[in-house]
Amino acid sequence: MKEPSVTRWLTPALKNLSPEERAELKAQGGENPFYLAELYHQNSKLRPDLFNLHTVYSKPDFRGEGRQYQQVPEFSDLPPLEVPLGTALRTRRSSWEFGEAMSQEQLWMLLKYAVGTTKTTLDDQDDTQVMSRVRFRSYPSGGALYPIQFYMYLNRVEGVPAGLYRYCPYHNHLFQIAEGEHFLDSVNRVVPATDPDKNPLWSREDFSQAAAFLFLAADFRHQADKYRLLGYRLTMFETGHAAQNLCLVSTALGLSVVTLGGFYEDRANELFGLDGVDRSVIYILPIGKKSEGS
Repeated sequence: MKEPSVTRWLTPALKNLSPEERAELKAQGGENPFYLAELYHQNSKLRPDLFNLHTVYSKPDFRGEGRQYQQVPEFSDLPPLEVPLGTALRTRRSSWEFGEAMSQEQLWMLLKYAVGTTKTTLDDQDDTQVMSRVRFRSYPSGGALYPIQFYMYLNRVEGVPAGLYRYCPYHNHLFQIAEGEHFLDSVNRVVPATDPDKNPLWSREDFSQAAAFLFLAADFRHQADKYRLLGYRLTMFETGHAAQNLCLVSTALGLSVVTLGGFYEDRANELFGLDGVDRSVIYILPIGKKSEGS
């Protein structure tokens, strides 16, 4: 298949075409830069001959993922979220207003309520006759396989050294990968708007005062045995589910949060030692506390 030229699409895009003009351009039958996405969409549709009823619930392996830093408190040890869901939905806004440090309790509540385990059951593994412990969370996941992993740079959390971490909902542990405030410079270089060497066309933003940066990364192998190509779609859906939970819980805790989908993936993956193929960062959420009076 001939690789299309995107020049004729990129140039008009800079002129902010109206939806009508964009539809007319596509209707002309010219080359479509989205042909790979359309090809994938067609070939990733669920078909009866590809569905595998047997599911293996594998226990996450954290060898080489850092040392166990702290057990995250259980729900019984945390206060309830006092803000009603309707209020959180109405007041959620993307915001770059960061100013103060986050408390440990706010971090634990954010992780536990947004992406932590909420129910544990035993599952009979079909022909293996093995009982496996299945841990469910507050957001949906295809086959309850949970391919999204939660990496963090903790920048200003009271009582927690600055550095790279990973939260494992399965074990409810926070793992420390590396300690150091110098990682903030690497985090800045991941996002075009905060990159010191940024393209001048990008607007300048500052999240140096954010308390925590959550990097939602996908292990694309996690659902492949059951869903084949459909697994990629399901992984992207799940990223959005988890991110919305993080946004709503942040809002309920009085924290600012902004979601970043446009970033330099290779730099983000390098920060956490991900290969960018089997495992890759999908979404970034800087989260923090507004300054008093802002």
